Amino acid sequence: MKKCLAFLLTLVLFASVGRAQLLSERVPADAVVFVGWKGVDELGPGYDQTRLKKFIDASAIRELIDRSIPGLLARIGESDRHAQELTDLLVTFAKPMFHHTSAFYFGGVDSSRPGQMTPRIAILCDAKADAPALVARLNELIQKAGRTPFAIQAMQVDSLVVLEIGKTPFSTKEKIAPLAQDARFKKAIEQTQADSVYLAYLDGHALLKMIADDLAESDRNNKSARKVTTALGLDGLDYAIFTGGFTEADWTDRAFIAAPSPRRGLLTWFDDGPLSKEILSAAPVTSTVLAAGQLDLAGLYTKIRAGLGEFDPKLQQNFDSGVAEFNEQTGFDLHDDLLNPLGSQWALYLDPQVGGNGMLGYVLVNRLRDANRLEKTLGQVELMANNLMRSFASRQKMTIQFKQEKVGDTTVHYLAVPFVGPSWVIRDGNLYLSLYPQVAVSAAEHVAAKGKSILDNPDYQKLLQDLGQANPSSVAFFDLPKTATDAYTSLLFLSRMYLGFGDMFGLDSPAMVLPQLKKILPLLAPAGGVSWSDDTGWHSKTVGPFPGSVLFSGGGSLAAASVGQAGLLTSIALPSLSRSRETANRVKCASNLRQIGQACLMYANEHKGKYPPDIAELVKTQDIGPEVFICPGTPEELPANLRGQSNAEGAKWVAQHSHYHYVAAGKTTAMALETIVAYEDMSNHEQGINILFADGRVEYMVAGPSLDELFDAQGIKH
Repeated sequence: MKKCLAFLLTLVLFASVGRAQLLSERVPADAVVFVGWKGVDELGPGYDQTRLKKFIDASAIRELIDRSIPGLLARIGESDRHAQELTDLLVTFAKPMFHHTSAFYFGGVDSSRPGQMTPRIAILCDAKADAPALVARLNELIQKAGRTPFAIQAMQVDSLVVLEIGKTPFSTKEKIAPLAQDARFKKAIEQTQADSVYLAYLDGHALLKMIADDLAESDRNNKSARKVTTALGLDGLDYAIFTGGFTEADWTDRAFIAAPSPRRGLLTWFDDGPLSKEILSAAPVTSTVLAAGQLDLAGLYTKIRAGLGEFDPKLQQNFDSGVAEFNEQTGFDLHDDLLNPLGSQWALYLDPQVGGNGMLGYVLVNRLRDANRLEKTLGQVELMANNLMRSFASRQKMTIQFKQEKVGDTTVHYLAVPFVGPSWVIRDGNLYLSLYPQVAVSAAEHVAAKGKSILDNPDYQKLLQDLGQANPSSVAFFDLPKTATDAYTSLLFLSRMYLGFGDMFGLDSPAMVLPQLKKILPLLAPAGGVSWSDDTGWHSKTVGPFPGSVLFSGGGSLAAASVGQAGLLTSIALPSLSRSRETANRVKCASNLRQIGQACLMYANEHKGKYPPDIAELVKTQDIGPEVFICPGTPEELPANLRGQSNAEGAKWVAQHSHYHYVAAGKTTAMALETIVAYEDMSNHEQGINILFADGRVEYMVAGPSLDELFDAQGIKH
């Protein structure tokens, strides 16, 4: 049931991004994360005139939801005895949330109980007159589901239905000012659409404090744990907001990350200036897809090195040692000869007259700082690669190598292998990369001939005008009316892959979920987006016929990612910082228990199936060291005087200090496979423990009723 609830919460959160609206006046101002969306019944009269409605009306998406999704939920219920409760709860709450204004609230974690961290989550739906019946049904399903890892209940607050996980102000009735009145939230709203269909807000200060407290708690003996956010410069992050809504017939997304100047660490990525005319001019006027942005690899190298040194000087020393070894092996300097000659501005484009319309025709261009130095370095890389490949291929009686050829005034280098020929050209201060020599040469010749560029394209010019940003730091452009005919078959293939497998396994799907091409083409128009920075932070704005329309570019997801690069990197980095160390400790801890389990089996094989009398016996009789009995998530270390000492001395230390509790004394290999052999101390990790079973598997279980029941059933006191 725990996995089912986690799936429900994840599905609700991520399904919400795409159709959200404010219930911020009903949510406490202490929200770390807030997501709100309008229901489809409340989009307003303007929705009837949008391209999105016309696209949905031409498709079979509603039919897919009505026929296929219920079938999928039913199949899930058949395969898991707990899943039926989940599917009932999901369907019961998801339907009104789809139709009515709803929201998601995360208020951090409650750590008031030692060793237990409980999330504070509320999911709201303004169900109006249906609220009483919905609350009664949800509580009935919750009671039917039985015990859950965290307290969960449904309640009615005026016309709102609130599904609460943990304890929030909705049930404790704390009087806290609403988010809508928070000064920082008001400033965030001013940076985006006034009337949005969805809104997602993240309080950077609260999130970073939660992460810092978490790191300090999980690494009590490491005073540098709190340096993480400072070393990365993330302490300069204030808040982030993402919205989407209709602009007349089209769809517009806005994003803003508040990070006031001066910025440092990772946030200096926001300090990129406008794209240069030179990098944009590399794309021909007839380009149908363009994504241009900034990534300074030499600068990133410097930031990583400096951040490591600020966090721990030893890490910087290790980094320098690794780079020095690389430099010695290759004969060139990684920073000075390879990264620094590369420029910070890149462009990726697809042009029918350069590489055709297919995905294999893309060209990647970099405006170089030092073309001569990079050309020399790449020549050395080619020479080393050819020597390595020659050594391998000669045994197979083949020849695999980089070759070069002069084509007019252009020298092209390419890897001579089947199907594709990865190629590079340096000319006129640019580096051109492509999958075929013909494409790289054509791209270089276009710039050399000073042909018309994307800057002369009237659709591109109109896009920038509509977006209100003539000099962006990154840009994406998709000429959807020209790309859709080529991308359509790929989308059909992908959709049929899902639908076809669904039909094979008994899910009743419509034949044509995606509309016919002739119905799509009239709805399409050029789409794209821009990003830029100022003293307040990072801004992004995109526009398109309807959400997801860039898929009809054939490469829309890749290009769209370039516009949201800075925001995406930040959003990924923040949660991962909190859990990466703890996750690594759990994995290492599970590995320790697996080694203990293998040692137990080896002992049993030598003693007629009997398990050892105590855990220290393994150190005396098996090839396992005392360090295996220490959880990496604790500050304790193996004493230096035990390193290299006899097994007897190591066993004595393990008997007194082992972080794992052995409960298989007196048992044999004939015991049931689900019998617990050993488990770790409850204080090793934050919310649960690893457990070793008789069949050799190790499972991580969250502390709570389910774990208590397991131990009670086997008579284990903990």
